[in-house]
Amino acid sequence: MTSAARPHLVASDLDGTLLAPDGQVSERTTLVLRQVRAAGVEVVAATGRSHRTAGPRLEPTGAVRWAVCSNGASLYDVEADEVVLVNPFPGEVTDAVFGSIRELVPGCGLGWETTGGFDFDPAFHELRPQFSANRTTLDLPRQATPGTIDVLKVMLVHPELVSDELLAEVTPHLPEGVYATCSGAQFIELMAEGVDKAAGLAHLCERLGIESAAVVAFGDQLNDLPMLAWAGRGVAMANAHPEVLSATDHRAEHHAEDGVATHLEALLDLT
Repeated sequence: MTSAARPHLVASDLDGTLLAPDGQVSERTTLVLRQVRAAGVEVVAATGRSHRTAGPRLEPTGAVRWAVCSNGASLYDVEADEVVLVNPFPGEVTDAVFGSIRELVPGCGLGWETTGGFDFDPAFHELRPQFSANRTTLDLPRQATPGTIDVLKVMLVHPELVSDELLAEVTPHLPEGVYATCSGAQFIELMAEGVDKAAGLAHLCERLGIESAAVVAFGDQLNDLPMLAWAGRGVAMANAHPEVLSATDHRAEHHAEDGVATHLEALLDLT
């Protein structure tokens, strides 16, 4: 996308990007998103969150129709409150992940998102009780009957290793068909190969008849890198991870300063 090009679609990560530090879309950003939508530009969220936690933050804006959720593993129609597409782990990959990950990283805790909700093992609950909502189980999901369990992503936490350290520890040993990333939360995320925000956005844009060159995308974390590279204009937040800053040419102000809104005002001449 050239500097003078007008986007047809705006895609934004949520935490650390579109959302303010209080976890909500600010009044100013809401106003700008509504102006963008009124100008005929599609506004899309692209997040590691599930649709269950993304939807309540997006619906009040009245500007976001679509959300690519769970790092690209699901497509959510915000206005209809309906998941219209899921792209889970293949069954054999699910078995490989849960069959090996505790051996690879002793002491780790596991959480997993499925089409039915969230589950966490006792170690995850102990290490990150604020994320596990008191739902625990001793049994890991297995594909005993093909198609009965759709795992969208796996969350991995460690008592000592922080996210970047855990990524470095886990990545060389992952089963085939799996990659690791991070959304800035206090865990890393395991995803099926080929499932990421870029792939989710590409599917949506094909559905909407929009080319990648006409997309401007905002992000701050490692799980945003594929989307920022795929979009015609990839914009890193001032508060972004160093690898995201080094991989992008465009900048937005800090998310605490309505950086997405400020960038869009200038890009679309909304001021």
